[in-house]
Amino acid sequence: MGVMSTTATSADATARALLDAALRVFAEQGVRSARMEDVAAAAGVSRATLYYHFRSREALLEALVLDGVDGLAGAVTGTIDAGAAVEDVVAAAIHYFAEHAGLVRLLVTELWALPEEPGRLAARLEQDVVGPLAARIAEGVDRGELRRCDPRIAAAALIGQVEAVVGSRLLRDEPLSLDVVEPELVAFARAALEAER
Repeated sequence: MGVMSTTATSADATARALLDAALRVFAEQGVRSARMEDVAAAAGVSRATLYYHFRSREALLEALVLDGVDGLAGAVTGTIDAGAAVEDVVAAAIHYFAEHAGLVRLLVTELWALPEEPGRLAARLEQDVVGPLAARIAEGVDRGELRRCDPRIAAAALIGQVEAVVGSRLLRDEPLSLDVVEPELVAFARAALEAER
């Protein structure tokens, strides 16, 4: 490994540590109350290091949100690429939300108060999460496995159900029993898209 790759790896690790620390600090204090020096301290780095990676609290929040969208997109596309059924993609989204409860709470409670973020987040979700799921649904429709539908609307509805059911439970700090939630949402997805016989 050369000097350049070591530096890039170190910078990536620092940025990751800063994102993890920001999530903790934002969850504890709220985005508007959190100070950049609190995030730096939680990550164990100097303020200068934090500002080198993220110029403002808003830039840090944006990076955190986009990192979360990338993670969800990875879970969805990874499942699709493995050739899984649509209901398995829904299950992957459920698990991603459950495993990233702090991020989901942050998105629901804080993000929507920032003027430009909701539109950009919605566009990114549409492109990176709904789009691949819609393509998988369209394939199933073409093969006769799924009922005729508008794949984009169906994909948005399926992701929306996960956001609504899982997100609302996490927001209320209710226990999230995947043994109950996952089978219900997967069965809903299966029933909603079942091919007419």
